[in-house]
Amino acid sequence: MYQVDRNSLGQGEASPWIDVNQALLAATGRGLNYQNPVHGGLRAIAFHPEFANLSSPGYGKFYASVMQNRPTNPTNHFYLGDSIHGHNINGDSALIEFTYDFNNQQIATNATRELFRVNMPVYDHPIKQIRFNNHAQPGDEDYGLLYIAHGDASVQSAIAGGGQNTNDALGKMLRINPLQDGGNPYSIPATNPFVGGTGVLPEIYALGFRNPHTFSFNLDDQGNSHIIGADAGRDNIEEINIIRAGRNYGWSEREGTFVHLNSGGYINGVTPLPSNEALLNDFVYPVVQVDHNTGAIQAEPGDGFVGFAIVSGHVLRDPVDANLRGLYFYSNFGESGDIFYAQFSDMLSAVDDLDPGNPSRNEPSELTWAESHLIRLALDNDNNPATPPLLYDNFNAIVEDFRSDTRFGEGPRGEMYISSKRNGTIYLAPGTLPASALTLVVDRTTGEASVVNVSGGVVDIDGLSLRSESGSLAAGGFAAVGPEWSMSAANDSTKVTQLKEDGILTWTGATTVSLGTVFLPQATAFGIPAGEDLQFLYTGPGSAQSLGYVVYAGEPSNHNTIVMTIDRSGGAVLLNESVFAVEVEAYRITSTVNALQTTTWTSLDDQNAGNGSWSESALSGENMLLELQEDGSTLFSQSTPYDLGQVLLPGFVSEGFIFEFLLAGASEFMRGVVKFELGIPGDFDMDGNVDGDDFLIWQRGQTSPPLDAGDLAIWREHFGEGVLLTESASQAPEPAAGLLLLSGVVLAALSQRPVGERRRIRA
Repeated sequence: MYQVDRNSLGQGEASPWIDVNQALLAATGRGLNYQNPVHGGLRAIAFHPEFANLSSPGYGKFYASVMQNRPTNPTNHFYLGDSIHGHNINGDSALIEFTYDFNNQQIATNATRELFRVNMPVYDHPIKQIRFNNHAQPGDEDYGLLYIAHGDASVQSAIAGGGQNTNDALGKMLRINPLQDGGNPYSIPATNPFVGGTGVLPEIYALGFRNPHTFSFNLDDQGNSHIIGADAGRDNIEEINIIRAGRNYGWSEREGTFVHLNSGGYINGVTPLPSNEALLNDFVYPVVQVDHNTGAIQAEPGDGFVGFAIVSGHVLRDPVDANLRGLYFYSNFGESGDIFYAQFSDMLSAVDDLDPGNPSRNEPSELTWAESHLIRLALDNDNNPATPPLLYDNFNAIVEDFRSDTRFGEGPRGEMYISSKRNGTIYLAPGTLPASALTLVVDRTTGEASVVNVSGGVVDIDGLSLRSESGSLAAGGFAAVGPEWSMSAANDSTKVTQLKEDGILTWTGATTVSLGTVFLPQATAFGIPAGEDLQFLYTGPGSAQSLGYVVYAGEPSNHNTIVMTIDRSGGAVLLNESVFAVEVEAYRITSTVNALQTTTWTSLDDQNAGNGSWSESALSGENMLLELQEDGSTLFSQSTPYDLGQVLLPGFVSEGFIFEFLLAGASEFMRGVVKFELGIPGDFDMDGNVDGDDFLIWQRGQTSPPLDAGDLAIWREHFGEGVLLTESASQAPEPAAGLLLLSGVVLAALSQRPVGERRRIRA
């Protein structure tokens, strides 16, 4: 499991946060089980909603659903239900609680706890996604309850019954309070639908599923939360279900709105529902169903394995692109990568069950479901809105593989991410970012923070707060939004809050309000931008809390890493600007425009740094300077600059320079910072004037392409006026530009209406 931080360049960078396999080995001596590489290992992670609340029992608690090696003493473990253990299976489904030690920034091994295990009759469709209701608030009945999706666990469930057994966890949605309850590993909510029943597990929330591996919580216009889950079909129908407490979703007797012919296995396909279906059972049917004759897959029911399996996302409630509002996305993560959407309103209004006492819904023909719409994709692969996106028919084409293995992710503000296990990439659809969000713009240079409404919509607020785990807030510099706003008495370096004493503030248009000089960055670790962990939260009518964007602009006063500063004459100095001294055993300087001066530079070996054990690598050349320490390492600190002399050819500016270094004991180079002391552009002889002498130096320094009579025009365009361009005029992005840079990759969609109607939507 990885965490994403900003590196010293302000870019997102992933680093390991927890190795679940190693954590389990350390705590139990038994690691993850990969006997089935498709369904084995880590299945999902869920953080307790009180994870960061020091005074809560949920503090530091998070949960993992896994396939783990079976213990040698199973009678000493709690197994949920009475499913059997297959003789050729050496793993179990398991739900594990971990505790994060905030002081030591690691997993507390002695606090790892097993909640339950599930026997697997066949290694197929084990425990899957786990989630807390992200819309539940403290005091709500659903707050702090963990939902657990478990598959039917058997390729033979079509014969054996699978999800219809009420005394096991197979093919079920479970719900528990995962916190330890006295001597019990967890407690069962009193509102669970089968509490007090006979022959049924009280942990069951809903039943009758095949492989309900992904689900999400979604609010309707009245604020009611709906669980929407994808149930991967066999070789007939893929289902999207609205999951309700105590209901039965039919597998393996039903698949979609059809009878599943299970007597001889999946090759028999499906047949229509009988006319008296309402009298036979009280099954719930899908609000969206997709057959295998869809998109890039053209197959008929019962055709055998055709590489179609559904994965689901979430409803877009308040996207900045109004065309996306109320859409629910899902995909075939198998051998086509097609992505679809349906209207949430159509899903809510679908007739998904029958009532023998209601003449308007007592026959199978009266069941309805929402239409599916196939979309195309447009990828902004260079993060430049001025260039046209690359168009793709499906996600497989993007990842360039025979299957996409896509998963949808919901961000803290409701934005949509799409990931692929095939290329390890996460894509953001920026059109799904919320319209009613405010942005905090933080100036790294001055420490000033401002709130901007860049959404174009209307935002009502009556309170706001900033948080920083690193203690990078200056409470004394926190300025009030207006005269009717009051500061919290508890403001400190980790949290500052202010509230409007009466009424609300309506933010419209591009209104900007300064919050004062409140950013005082504190470095916590080498290479991580100091203080860039701010969270911005604001409350609106009814105390609903929203998470705003945070954009950092301007040059930091301290880069918290090793910096290479190049002056206009081409001289370079290396200095560790961080308060953390580090040992370095190699560095390299790369030029993408052949601008390196390879004959006049002063190596660390020339300076006798690190006892003179440095040596220039044979890989050095016109594009790269590489120097390695053969034995030991050299200390880089704030008090020790290293002057490399002339490394830049005359006439070149800052484009195309990369500086990297290798810390002692590390296996990969880290990216440093390159700074240019610009002075007057074009003043290559450093005499304070831009004139013909500078033109000649510039002209001689250009080696590719060959120069011609147009050089003087190029010179005049860039340098002829002698315009000052110093670092004080450095690029502090406008809020919208900053958001664009943070978006990383853009995903656009072109939807296909049933009767050929086409409209462009942005996702």
